[in-house]
This record gives sequence, structure tokens and C-alpha cells, in this order.
Amino acid sequence: MRSPFLLVLLRWVLHNYGLWRLISTVVVPHMVDEYQQIRTEYKRILLGILSERNRWSQCVEWTNKKLGLAVGALFIRENFNPEGKETAEEMIKTLREAFNELLAENHWMDDETRTVAKEKADNINERIAYPQILTQPEELNKEYQNLNVTEDNFLLNIFNVLRFDAHQNQQRLRRPVNKDKWTTEPAVVNAFYNPNTNNIVLPAGILQPMFYNQHSPKSLNYGGIGVVIGHEITHGFDDKG
Repeated sequence: MRSPFLLVLLRWVLHNYGLWRLISTVVVPHMVDEYQQIRTEYKRILLGILSERNRWSQCVEWTNKKLGLAVGALFIRENFNPEGKETAEEMIKTLREAFNELLAENHWMDDETRTVAKEKADNINERIAYPQILTQPEELNKEYQNLNVTEDNFLLNIFNVLRFDAHQNQQRLRRPVNKDKWTTEPAVVNAFYNPNTNNIVLPAGILQPMFYNQHSPKSLNYGGIGVVIGHEITHGFDDKG
């Protein structure tokens, strides 16, 4: 028979561990520099991480990850030329045609495999620059109608954003996948291929110099963003895609 004292002690240890995990992962990263230095030293000993990125960089990344559509709307309003979206769509079309030409020349593939590969390439969906909701302020406001943010309570804002994020995930549970919904923040300099939905994503953040410039000749743009597009297309046929 277990001692009541040991059971109380076990509950106390588990309670304190859970509370510490909450504080260390949610609260401490947003505290003042004195605590940041202690956290950095702890991570240096535990994980070998020698330094953290600048505070402004951490704040921007966190905000973009948690409020990606809102940040994206501000980004495209001030820093994005819609012509880049149209150009990227045309480049994906021509690069897909070139990919299919290469498929036809691959004699080491049997006809059945080649047919399936072409069918998959033809059905790759493009997510270029940003979702249309970013140009629709009323719809964008609805997206955040359950999120409360104030000017004078930083920590409460953090918890409200995390609660909002968790609620959004719960709303998608056991429901059909919305294949038109973006899962990538528009204001990031990166590109993605999603094997689960056969999507290529080129966010607005990467459709700018040095990868793309509307004033550059096509040859330079194909050597920049074109290489990225080709790279993402071939992800659909690697060991994960």
C-alpha cells in the first residue's frame, strides 16, 4: 500500500514540473534581458547553444508565426508588387511543361510510372504570394474576431494569442481538410512543397530581390525564383513527396 505522503509528494512534484514547463516555454522567452541571459546559459549547458538571436528578431518571428495573415496583409500592402504573383504563376506553368518534357525523355522509367508522374505534376496546386483574404479587410477581421489584444498587458496578450491559436486548431479537428486554406505565413522568405496536398507554396516574402525582380530580364528571374520553383516541383517526386 502506497503511503499517502508519497502520493502527495508525487502530486506536488508533477504539479511543479508542469508549472515550470509552462513558465519556461511560454513566459520566460518574453521576459526582460536579465532572465534571458540565465535562459541562454541554461540552453548553452543543456543544448550547446551559444547565443540567442536579437530580441527584435525573436519578436518579429513570433508575431508572424502566430498572426501570419495579419502581418501578411500589412506586408503586401506596403512592400509587394502584384505583378510578382502573375509572373510566378506563369513561371510555374512553363517549368511544369519543362518537367514533363524531361519525364518523356527518362527511358529508365516504365510507361505506367511516367504516366502517373505526369498526372501528379499536372495536378500540383499553386499557392502564390498570399491568399485572397488578405485583400478583403472585412473577411480578415472575421478571422481574428475572437482574439483580444490590449496595449497595456503584454503577458495577457501572449496567453490570448495562444488560446486563440489552440481554439483555431480545435475547430479543424475531425472536419474535412480545407485544401484552399493557407498554412504558411505570406511574409516569409522561403518556399515549400506539401506532400499531403500536392501544393507548391511561394509566399510573397520570397518574390522580391534577390530571388525575383520585376525589372530584371527573364533569364535572371528564372535563375533566381525559377530555380526555387523547380526545386519545389521535384520535392513531389523525392523520398517524401
